Amino acid sequence: LEVRGSGTAEAAVRRFHGAELLTGGDQWHCDSCGKRRDAVKSMTLSAAPPVLMLHLKRFGFDMATMRRAKLMDSFLFPAELRLGDIVAGALAERASEVESATAAARERLRQRLGAQ
Repeated sequence: LEVRGSGTAEAAVRRFHGAELLTGGDQWHCDSCGKRRDAVKSMTLSAAPPVLMLHLKRFGFDMATMRRAKLMDSFLFPAELRLGDIVAGALAERASEVESATAAARERLRQRLGAQ
């Protein structure tokens, strides 16, 4: 999890959960066409795990000195990390995607049956 700019464990989890646009040198390699393409990368939680291990990125790279530097940003941990709204949002998003895909599949089937 990114420590710099997050402030709290919850904010860092939200940042990690968010979508990231992969462009330029970070483009995704498409196995189908063999080319690099812009893409969106994201992570979702379908359920809150009973145990969650967090890896904190506590070091950054200082371009002025060309060395690794320990981040001294303040980072707060709650006694209990609540993931309910993150999980609920992911489930709602996934349900919407499934609904859209199902509607599209039904429409393709109608078009095929109508063409016969």
